Amino acid sequence: ILLIIDKKISIVIGVNEQDNDNDNNYGDKNNDALNYELTFLYNKHDNDVSKSVVISHITAFEIIWKQAETRKIIENTDKVKEDFINICAHELRSPIQPILGLSILVKNKISDSNQREMLDVIIRNAKRLKRLADDLLEVTKIESNSIKLDREKFNLNDFLNDVLFDYTNKILRDSLNDDYTFNIAKSIPHDIVFFVDADKDRLVQVISNILNNAVRATEDAINNENLESGTIQFSLTQNTVKDIQISVKDMGPGIDAQILSKLFTKFITKSGRGIGLGLFITKSIIEAHGGRIWAENNKGEKGATFYFTLPILMQSQKNSELKKILVVDDTPAFALSLKNTFENDDKYLVDIYSNPATMLQKFVSGYYDFVILDIEMPEINGFDLSQQLRKKDDRVQVIFMTSGGTNYEPLRELYGISEKNHFIKKTLGAEKILKQLNALVEENRNN
Repeated sequence: ILLIIDKKISIVIGVNEQDNDNDNNYGDKNNDALNYELTFLYNKHDNDVSKSVVISHITAFEIIWKQAETRKIIENTDKVKEDFINICAHELRSPIQPILGLSILVKNKISDSNQREMLDVIIRNAKRLKRLADDLLEVTKIESNSIKLDREKFNLNDFLNDVLFDYTNKILRDSLNDDYTFNIAKSIPHDIVFFVDADKDRLVQVISNILNNAVRATEDAINNENLESGTIQFSLTQNTVKDIQISVKDMGPGIDAQILSKLFTKFITKSGRGIGLGLFITKSIIEAHGGRIWAENNKGEKGATFYFTLPILMQSQKNSELKKILVVDDTPAFALSLKNTFENDDKYLVDIYSNPATMLQKFVSGYYDFVILDIEMPEINGFDLSQQLRKKDDRVQVIFMTSGGTNYEPLRELYGISEKNHFIKKTLGAEKILKQLNALVEENRNN
């Protein structure tokens, strides 16, 4: 039974899949459409409802019904297609790994240059197939909305410097042509540091993909114009108060205008190489982080520039004299007294937490100069907490607060605490703890 309601009339219609000779049947018996039996109808004024009005409502329902059926067919087709691609990608990837592994193993055991070159061809193409299988699996995750981000908070400047260092070394290691050289000219601020909450592995994937495109485009320019070198420009800038912008500029032939508008869709490739999934995946990763990505042809010169943005957690002036301190103590009043005392000295910015679990969730790698931990907390002791912090940031200095005596050597031996970590007595009070902190900062400055 279907109840159709609008402002003027309400119609109750019986839906019947078989022919019906009932006089109230307004369905078409001469086609495969459903037949309808009008069982009751009225309007709010209790006037008769015309046959044409009823038929118009039935027709509207029939259109909606057919649209629903069509949508279901499309969804089923998409599901079959996704399952097929997923199975193919898994089946393709399974034999690639042993081929790749054994080829590398054999290459390392032979010295004949011709044989090594042939194995290089096998290895190179096996890696290409593996990337293809990985991309296909990635696409199925994206289209099923199952892409996952393993987010962590970190210093973006340091991260980008490390990624570019590794990528430059990879280019030098994998280069098959000694006739020209590549240079990545990076512009990453030294005076300001950006902190983000992102998936490091996914960002490496994004940056590598964009750089790979830039390298290929620049290679084309080098070969076509007989150049001896090529330069790719990589820049990090602040876009707005809430996000940063990363750009990668190449010196290639640029992007065809017809392709530019649909560059980030599936199976679109600007070079004729590959199957056009890389930039689609890249766009999906950036958007999952809350950013956006686009590309433009360079104005007044050859080449193209890719841009993407990422939200930032915070930023910090590197040349600032203010030291950043994190205090974790399960006594909020004492932690607050430390914060007020330290910040009144005009040398420190202090964040405080009474819940270690919350602190670990919000901890930003590379941001703090010192972390002050209470040893005796109910949920986790300060030593175990410091080990978890070390996994996020192995450079931060940790200061342990204890209410016990001053013989810390047994604690150092028991928990493996290095000499660079310091102990202070909590019972000294905030003012004396500040003096010890000032002395430690001065000691670091002199070293």
